[in-house]
Amino acid sequence: LCEATTRYSPASSTTSASLYLGIGVNVTNPSPTISLLSLSPPPPAPPPSRETVLARILSELEPRLLRLVSGGGVEEICAEYEAGWMHGGQAVLVDGAGGGEVEGRVRG
Repeated sequence: LCEATTRYSPASSTTSASLYLGIGVNVTNPSPTISLLSLSPPPPAPPPSRETVLARILSELEPRLLRLVSGGGVEEICAEYEAGWMHGGQAVLVDGAGGGEVEGRVRG
């Protein structure tokens, strides 16, 4: 879930923006799902609390959003995201609009 809106007021020459962002994080899900718990070194550490995960996400997100709104532009954030992108070139199987499955490859 992600939505961004921008409003411009000609009368005051101001622009405002709103961003709604939804993030799903698997904290303790069992295999075959990858979770934060499954990534911890053996023996598994106790799972982090939801509050700890949320605090870490927000502490990483805040400086990026501040760079964006201070004129840094989206290019720097996109480059950082793409540098960590793991799925490029992977084969995928998706549900087709007609009910069948469609094979494809992740391009970006």
